[in-house]
Amino acid sequence: MSKRPLLNVIPNFVGVGAGMIFPLLFNIIYYRLLGTEAYGLIGFYAALAILASFADLGLSQTTLREVARSASDHDRGRELRPLVLTLVSAASGIGLLVGVLTAVSSQWLATSWLDSSRLSVREITTAIAMMGAILALVFPANVFNAVLRALQLQVLGNAISVVTAAFRGIATIAALWIFGATPMTFFSAQLLLSAFEVSLLGTVVWRRLPKSSTLLRFDLKMFRTSWRFASAVWVSTLIGQLIMLSDKVVMSKLLPLELFGLYSLAFAVASTVQRLVTPFSNAYLPHFVELVEKENHELLSRTYNLASRLASSVVMCAGLLMLIYAQPIMLLLTGNTANSATIAPIFAIMVAANTLGSLMVLPQMLQLACGAPWIVLRINLFQAIPYVLLLVLLAPRFGMYAPAGLWLATTIVSFPVMTAMTHQLAMQGQAWGWFKGAILLPACATVTILFAGALALPEPSPVGVLPWLVLNYAVALAAALLSAFWGQSSLFRLLGSR
Repeated sequence: MSKRPLLNVIPNFVGVGAGMIFPLLFNIIYYRLLGTEAYGLIGFYAALAILASFADLGLSQTTLREVARSASDHDRGRELRPLVLTLVSAASGIGLLVGVLTAVSSQWLATSWLDSSRLSVREITTAIAMMGAILALVFPANVFNAVLRALQLQVLGNAISVVTAAFRGIATIAALWIFGATPMTFFSAQLLLSAFEVSLLGTVVWRRLPKSSTLLRFDLKMFRTSWRFASAVWVSTLIGQLIMLSDKVVMSKLLPLELFGLYSLAFAVASTVQRLVTPFSNAYLPHFVELVEKENHELLSRTYNLASRLASSVVMCAGLLMLIYAQPIMLLLTGNTANSATIAPIFAIMVAANTLGSLMVLPQMLQLACGAPWIVLRINLFQAIPYVLLLVLLAPRFGMYAPAGLWLATTIVSFPVMTAMTHQLAMQGQAWGWFKGAILLPACATVTILFAGALALPEPSPVGVLPWLVLNYAVALAAALLSAFWGQSSLFRLLGSR
């Protein structure tokens, strides 16, 4: 078995960690330098970026799958440069359209949407136009990053990500300090740095692709053969994002701002569970594609089981830790006993839902590797309409419990369906073995250790809780891994040679 995907998990964790820590640190400094109103434009850019991501059309996942398929076949490796050129051209075209639409609507957004007392309309209009240019560069950058993941160059890709993120933050702060803390300075720096990042990624990717005698041209054939896959991935992602946004819209309307702030905090912290599975999905999806293309079903089964057991152990320990210690964690974050008592049950429900959702990610990666995105699409379609309707009906009566409870109910229903359909597609007859090894055994071990730790926890205090949580997580993770790899399907067997 190739150990490269397993080794790639480590740099992926570094990349995910940097993606969480750097924005937090740099945004605090941006806020201090720019002030409330100017920093509000950064928040507005974040909202635009979410909306712009809807225009991805599934290109990122399509890039990853198509490049991984070609890279797994030596004869098709010569087609990589025309393939990447086609995908980057399509992404650049979408980005250009998004950028132009943003720039064209900048005047209207500045006058009719945003309300500012200190910034002039001209400043806001210019800043929004520059946001459009930055968004235009995001699309080709996403494709280049997908190519690096598809080629299993995770170390290189994460190194570029970490270095450019650090350089972006430091250079932007320096620009604000030297040229003045204004929105124009901030977005000018961001635009220049985005252009630099895209150029660097493009250069690295192009040099890593095998030489080709094939004529470089825009290949419509690729889109004709993969449009169903791309559109299914895009629609599925779009539905998922709309579901996740619907609760923010409803809750921001119904709740007082203070309670909505607590809800947003709980949601943000609970969502970190999902980030823990990203290093595994990024590392193993291209390898799954490679094994599917080679029709090596035995090795695919072993690799899938190894990845699932490792990822589920990491995810479940974090999720169950936050679930069991919901009250102390919220007290640690809010510093207020009343607020922590209010939000802790909501937080616990959110964590449970996110944990179940994270456990479905690797089965979803296996589906994508097999070219079957329609499973997730059907599940998302099935849950979207009742979720939104019930949310609108129940939120006025049950408040924050409505979206949290509905999301948990949705994942409880989706999990067995996802498991059954995945193993019917690719791993027939292995559903129970996968569930026992990847879910049941590590979950039992984790719950036992964490409950014992919670009973032994002294009186919660901001100083004592954090090291206790770290220690409890470490012991629970060790127990989960031992349980997951106990018996015949041991770690050594799963890691055995070809």
